Amino acid sequence: MNEEEAKKKWCPMVRISIGDSACTNRGDIDKVASIACIASKCMLWRWNPPTVIAVPEGVEEHRTASGYCGLGGRPCVSVLY
Repeated sequence: MNEEEAKKKWCPMVRISIGDSACTNRGDIDKVASIACIASKCMLWRWNPPTVIAVPEGVEEHRTASGYCGLGGRPCVSVLY
């Protein structure tokens, strides 16, 4: 996912306290922006590997602008041949 998509997700690592209630990591992201993912500003953010393309002159490497939360490990990707 790209960073803008990630920033619409809640972060399971964030803990906030609202009033006298216990700390929580759940809530309405629209009301409490501090529980949203901060994407590449987070130590857990992992960038997807670059795309490598073979061209007549050699190999070109294209950096991707997408990544994922490393907390859950690398996402599974289906490859169709």
